[in-house]
Amino acid sequence: YGMLLPNQADALRLLPLPGIRQWEGNSYDIWGWYIIVPQSEPDSVYVNHLQAASREFQDDFKGDFTPSRVVDQDLRGMLDLCRSAGIGVFLFRMPEARDFQAFYPPQANAAIASYTEKIQSDYKVRVIDARSWLLERDCFIDGHHLNATGAGLFTRRFADELSNP
Repeated sequence: YGMLLPNQADALRLLPLPGIRQWEGNSYDIWGWYIIVPQSEPDSVYVNHLQAASREFQDDFKGDFTPSRVVDQDLRGMLDLCRSAGIGVFLFRMPEARDFQAFYPPQANAAIASYTEKIQSDYKVRVIDARSWLLERDCFIDGHHLNATGAGLFTRRFADELSNP
């Protein structure tokens, strides 16, 4: 719902780009978001999409939430590469509606926080946790994908957050 991969390098500068609307024949707003994403959906549509997300992720919300060795090695390898190249890095968690956050068992939140804190400590990287920025369902399509209303609010907040070291 956000933007096509080739456009991310330009769009993620978080500057309005008038020419972005014509790229690849798609309709983008000045921030790089697809205009076709709805402002909001009726509550019944949101609930149906949330239920579909619950079914999709039900197995992911079980278990111990320990990152696999491969995922941990890949993340650390990428952070090592960025460090050696002098590239600044931050970790980021996207917003999630209260409904979607309720899917996480308590031990999952603790495991994710512990792992994130360990990476932050080991690599001295900033962590931006945006899960609570937009909690209401009227900002989401399904509890974890932003609609146009949520995307606009998120983008402004994200730009503000990045401007504060």
